[in-house]
Amino acid sequence: MFSSPESELAAVRESSGLTDLSYFAKFDLQAEPAQAFWLLGRNHYLVLGEPTINVPVGATDITSVYADLFLAGPSGSSTLGKLTSLNVSESRLSHRACAQGSVAHVHAIVLREDIKAIPGFHILVSREYAEDVWEAVLNAGREFCLQPFGFEALRRLQS
Repeated sequence: MFSSPESELAAVRESSGLTDLSYFAKFDLQAEPAQAFWLLGRNHYLVLGEPTINVPVGATDITSVYADLFLAGPSGSSTLGKLTSLNVSESRLSHRACAQGSVAHVHAIVLREDIKAIPGFHILVSREYAEDVWEAVLNAGREFCLQPFGFEALRRLQS
């Protein structure tokens, strides 16, 4: 399923890739945090990041609630568009924007996080549905040559 980091990185840059970032810490809070966040609603924020992230003051840890599947690459929005009625185009869901809706018939929070010029989407779903959504995304991306990618490819993409 996985290949070399170089091959995975090339696939993400040219088409799209999918990785599991469920290990990321996730915090829900009602006051604007000091670090980067997504605005989910009026006075409702979501912070996520590496497990070493500083816990925001007044935050509720929701790490164990959600899996985080990260879809990245130029074909990412086309792949995601096959699985949701959400408009995930750049004009409607730009960098650091979010939306909630159904992805592969599962309630999801979709967070846009581009890495440099590469579009990226965190798909947060309840952990019990993560494997099914993973498979649905892989199947939807097959025509775009979507490929799973690992942490080394992600690290290289970010650097």
